[in-house]
This record gives sequence, C-alpha cells and structure tokens, in this order.
Amino acid sequence: LNSAIDSIVEMVEQWPEWVLPSVIGVIVGWVGKMSLRWIKKIGRKFKIKRVKKHYLDGEIKILDNAFPHYFEKWMELKLLDEYFFLSVPQPQLNELRKLYGDFASRSDQLFKYVEDFNELGKEIKIENFGILVEKHRRIVADSFVEMARKGVAIYNNKKLGVRYISVSRSRDREFNTLHMDFYTTDYFTHKVMRSIFSELRSTNRFPEISYTSDVNQYYPFLTSFGVNSFLRILDKDNHYIVLVKRSKETSNMVREQWHVSMNEGLNTEDVEGKNINLNKWVKRGFDEELNCGEGVGNNTFYSLFLNQSTFEVGMFSLAEVLESSETFFWDAKRAKDFSMENVSIELVQDNYSEINSFMKKHKEMTSACRFCLLEYLSRFNNIDDHA
Repeated sequence: LNSAIDSIVEMVEQWPEWVLPSVIGVIVGWVGKMSLRWIKKIGRKFKIKRVKKHYLDGEIKILDNAFPHYFEKWMELKLLDEYFFLSVPQPQLNELRKLYGDFASRSDQLFKYVEDFNELGKEIKIENFGILVEKHRRIVADSFVEMARKGVAIYNNKKLGVRYISVSRSRDREFNTLHMDFYTTDYFTHKVMRSIFSELRSTNRFPEISYTSDVNQYYPFLTSFGVNSFLRILDKDNHYIVLVKRSKETSNMVREQWHVSMNEGLNTEDVEGKNINLNKWVKRGFDEELNCGEGVGNNTFYSLFLNQSTFEVGMFSLAEVLESSETFFWDAKRAKDFSMENVSIELVQDNYSEINSFMKKHKEMTSACRFCLLEYLSRFNNIDDHA
C-alpha cells in the first residue's frame, strides 16, 4: 500500500503546476454538486412524508411514492387473460335497447378459477356477496334507464380493472419499481361494484385498508384505474397549471368540484399486445378532455394512491405543453368531452403562492385534486426548476 501511495505522489509531482489545482477544483465541485442533490432528495422525502401524514386519516391512502419519479424501465403493466362482467337484468336491458338500440350487455364472468358469487365472496371475505350483486345490479340498471330517459348518453364500454399491485425497489435500491396486472371489465360492472362498496362502507362493513396487500385482497372492487394528471402550460410569458371544475354529471361526481387537469380511466384502447402503453393512455385522455393530446410532452408519473371514498386506485402524473394560454383555451373548449364533463377551467400561475392561494380559496375540490396539488408543491418547491 505504501509503495502504491509513493507511486501516486511521484506521478502527481511530475504534473505541471496548473494541473493539481484544476483536478482538486473538479473534485470539490463534483462532491458539492452530489451533496446538493442528496440534500434536495432528502428534503423532498421529508416534505412528501408530511403530505402523507396529513392524509393518513383522510380519503387518500398513498400506496407508493417514487423518487424522483417512476422510470419506464422499472414499470411493468400487463393485461391478463381474466374477465369480470356482470350482465344487465333483462327487463332493464330491453328498455335500454329501446332507447339506445344495441346497448351492450355481457354474460356473467367471474375471473379465472372462480365458479360463482359465493366462492368469490369467500375469497374476498364479503358476506352475502351474491345477494349484494343481485340487489345492486338492479339498482344500477334502474339508474341507467332513468338517465337514458332523460337523454343522458349511457354506454357500457369495456375498461380495465386492477388485479394485482406490487411495489418495491430496484436491485441497486436506487429506484422505485412498479408491477401491475389488469383484468377486463365494463362500465356497468364497475358501477355495480361501486354501488356495493358504497353500501358496505356506509354501514362499516368494508375492511380498513392499511397496506398494498389489503388492496389486492379486494380486487373485484378495483374495476377502474385512473390517471390524475396536471398539465403545465409553458407560455412564453408565464407558466401555468390547468385546473378544471367538473360537472356533477361526470362519473364519481355528486356536485361540481375543482379537479385535476385530466382524469381518465384506463381502457382497452391503451393496450398493445399484453402491455399497457402509459403515454398513449395519457395522450388519449388529454385529447378527449382538453384537445391537446398531440402536443403533450414530458409526461411523468410520480405516485400511486387509493381514493378510499370510491375504492379506486389512481396515479399522479405531470405533463407539459408548449403553447400560449390563448391557444390552449381555444383548443380546450372544442375538446370531445369538454362540454359534457367540465363546467369551467382556470389557469393558475405556476408558483407556490398562487397555487396555495387557489387551494385556500376553493374549498369545493376533490380529495384527489387536493392530494395531487400537495404532492406537486412538496416535490417542486422551486417550481420553475423541476424538470
């Protein structure tokens, strides 16, 4: 060891005088930069933990936080060959088809290796599950007929539910890894399971969720998976975050409330082979809701959470579009779903003061939106330098 050290010293002594200070400067600079990155990372973790603590007794249960975000390499989202369909009762189906023509209804199908509702009820530890299904499929079917008679557009398209979630760390413990399996279901089945969940929760018969494994236990209730995304508008003069006030007619909304820029459920259009294309999913959502899907870039996923009021798993993401606020408004109001789902739209200047002020001013805000805003602020305290 001593001889090796002597050799290094001898080599350094032969360098020109200007080399050693330069090398030391580079090393000091690199150490300083790495230390700053480490301090920022620790600071962000503490901020996000404070957000998590704030919501421990609320509607949002955080299942996973990625640092600095999820990387595509460590995300695996697969569609399984499993199906969960509940048929529409024949009397209501006949009425819906009078009003809508070929309204879709699929025969009962209960995943792989599950023979009947009693077996499924035992697996998920819900008593009288079969009785609940029959009761609520009639309730939901009646509500569909009532909405159809009022002229509300009702469809029963296929969508994807969550079969299994696994979160861990990469081999080097540096990055969050996410694995999710999905099954195919439809909108009617989704509404029936949401109705059953509401009854169970209101009567304190739905078990408390503490861990991701608890969520997996009740997979038949996870008939939807939604992205909750903020759009950051990079105007040449200012940067903005888009917030949208949702109509009470929108799914899962009971009154008008401020919500994230875009909230879209995963469906069969977002599948390529057996893989879920996340960017296709996000672009489709922004295209349908704000007419800006083609211009959206830098889409990044940050956290996975459970909305306990609806028992729906969601992901928080952030996307950007490079255009003026005037162009954005013009395009957004011509979006396919804008008039059906949204009441108003607002661009909030992308700084802590303005976002915090908006949250204090607007109490009518969904719990998912409030959570995502707090996540955003806790991660990007210096908002103009987060990319």
